[in-house]
Amino acid sequence: MNSEAVSCGELPLGYVWEHRGRVSLAVLEEEKRRLLALPLHDTEALLSLPGVDTTKYRGRGGVASVPLAEGSEERMIVRRYRHGGLLRVLTRDWLLGPRRPLRELTASQDARDRRVPTTEVLAASVERRFFFLYHGALFTRELRQSRDLDSVLVSLGGCTAPRDLRRKREILRASAAAVRALHDGGIFHADLNLKNLVIQEQAAGPRALVIDLDGARSLPSLSWSRRWKNLFRLHRSLRKRPAARRSVTTTDSLRFLVAYLGRTVRRDHDLRRRIRWHRLSLFLHGLFWRRGQEAA
Repeated sequence: MNSEAVSCGELPLGYVWEHRGRVSLAVLEEEKRRLLALPLHDTEALLSLPGVDTTKYRGRGGVASVPLAEGSEERMIVRRYRHGGLLRVLTRDWLLGPRRPLRELTASQDARDRRVPTTEVLAASVERRFFFLYHGALFTRELRQSRDLDSVLVSLGGCTAPRDLRRKREILRASAAAVRALHDGGIFHADLNLKNLVIQEQAAGPRALVIDLDGARSLPSLSWSRRWKNLFRLHRSLRKRPAARRSVTTTDSLRFLVAYLGRTVRRDHDLRRRIRWHRLSLFLHGLFWRRGQEAA
């Protein structure tokens, strides 16, 4: 297993390999002592420790908040890998090869190197279970006083007080800035949605971060075609979340777009044509999505 894990490619600078039986761990070297004091190689044992919270976050495969040390206020997020879509019925948490957690670790560190606001990966684990089948998990530093954009928008639903409206606009501007930094950094997010934008409350105002870079692609630069594809995917995720959508007006959507574009608006980026196609794709997607829901 050790040679197979190392053959997946070199780790980003600052990470080292640690092997525990069938499990290989890529660990942030500066946190190695604290991390290896925890049973990272045994996820079930890790999630049974005192202070673990498995209800705070929701996600595919289970997401838990774990203290980095007994009595410590610092915590990490543990996310076990599972397949989505139709594959989840057949493969569940089985991975075909050990590469997926390591690719996300590399993509996340690459994004941080490109000054994209995202969470810090503390470790990634891969465990060989049977021939080419693996289990995997990712361990990231938990952000204090933070919630995903979906939860924030739901909490703002129906709020009409001037203070709440100002806060909503600040949150949307911060979110647009985070997505713009992601794209300017040449990162194409495979699943940009409301759950993958995290809002952290700070004294200076809300800060937005992009998370879950599983499947993200790092390119020398990102074309406007790919940028629009990501932006429209984000908008489509809003359409799927009625509770969040109630707090976002058409004007709010335009404010987000203007904040994202900033001073780079040239020839409208063919906005009218792109928005017409996006509306058509939303209609078709909604039509087939509803039929799929009814069939299920």
